Amino acid sequence: MARGCTPPRTVRSLTALSIPHLAAFGQALREDDDQKARSTYFSLFREAGKAEHVLLADDAHLLRTLYGEGVATDAIDEYVRVFREPGALTAALDWYRAMTPATGDLPPVEVPTTYIWSTDDAAVGRFAAELCSDFVDADYTFEVLDGVSHWVPDEAPGAVTAAIRAQVRQGR
Repeated sequence: MARGCTPPRTVRSLTALSIPHLAAFGQALREDDDQKARSTYFSLFREAGKAEHVLLADDAHLLRTLYGEGVATDAIDEYVRVFREPGALTAALDWYRAMTPATGDLPPVEVPTTYIWSTDDAAVGRFAAELCSDFVDADYTFEVLDGVSHWVPDEAPGAVTAAIRAQVRQGR
């Protein structure tokens, strides 16, 4: 690309589920006691090898428990099957292992964004969810789903679809 040219936007909009902008999440981890308590599982997830063993032990009992009661058993079985594939669970856990204090320095999102958070999310509290708007420099919609857990696509696929369709209809 020629010097001084602005690259074309490859992302025209964003719909984020459960996890807010990582700078908002990082701020919540530093400032909000509720978020600190919700995130204590990070210490296990960051232990390479140990986390994989613990999560998959005893027919993946702990991993299955993390999905709670809102996710269908057959879906959980499929997730466990996939996570048992060599390297799959490690790849998923590497998201936690890659988060550092520098994650909080990420720039704001500059495309129209919808963030969907749910009131029964055990992993992300309201403070982090509401803070997300501070890190979006574009049209922003905050959708709250009552009574849904962290696993929004599994428990409320219709709400997710409706939010995405609303963005598309608005020309985002």
